[in-house]
Amino acid sequence: MSFTKDNEAYLRSQGYSGTRFDAPRDSDLVEKNKHLYDSIIKAAGDDGQLTQTEYETIYNDRGPWGKYAYNQDSVTDALARAAADTGFKVDQNTLDRHDLAYDGDDIMAKISAGDFAPSASDKDKYSYERTIEDDDDAWNVFRYKAQEQEEEKEDEKPVEPEVPEPACPSGQIRGTSGACIEDKEYADNPWEEPKKTPKELADLRDVFDSYDPGAGSIDYLTPNMSKQYKPKVGSGKFAGFLRANQYQQDRSN
Repeated sequence: MSFTKDNEAYLRSQGYSGTRFDAPRDSDLVEKNKHLYDSIIKAAGDDGQLTQTEYETIYNDRGPWGKYAYNQDSVTDALARAAADTGFKVDQNTLDRHDLAYDGDDIMAKISAGDFAPSASDKDKYSYERTIEDDDDAWNVFRYKAQEQEEEKEDEKPVEPEVPEPACPSGQIRGTSGACIEDKEYADNPWEEPKKTPKELADLRDVFDSYDPGAGSIDYLTPNMSKQYKPKVGSGKFAGFLRANQYQQDRSN
């Protein structure tokens, strides 16, 4: 058989006449099949499912083809291609209605032999599996290979620029909690102003130094958070004095 005859036979197997005299008819079939494919994609939506109700909507718009818009094999092929391409799942009633079945994520389609076949342009997406014969009838079974779906990237939230805190009013400083507090020589709360000495401790130091001028000055270190205020002052006369008096943060306790 010449290549011309072979090519015409192939086109006829897809439902096209394959001759130059019937080119307008072939073009119309291509447009009809695309219309069907697009209608199925639209009906499925973005939820990953094609329900029976959604499937029925494809018949609401038959385009210029009217009652001849769809035939069994055309719908079977379009359903299989659309589901394999986009990854949506077809409900069981629709699968049974159009001789479709899942094999993993792939879709198996049973199509009348000699009347229709997947497009050769999609040969990387389908493969012939076997032929089913029943008396004078025969069907070809094709596998429509599930296409890898791109993962949707979560919308990245824009990084909001840091807004600098307004300056504290005159005579105040920013405490460790972030609040503005009075800038005093001695701290009312040593945890809010860790670099400052509480007034009571300073007074005790002055009293002790007045009794023992040789004791000298001892650095004050911020205490750890505790119910009992026990500053870490190291060793020496002044440290011993504090330990002996068990100085507490809350003198009322």
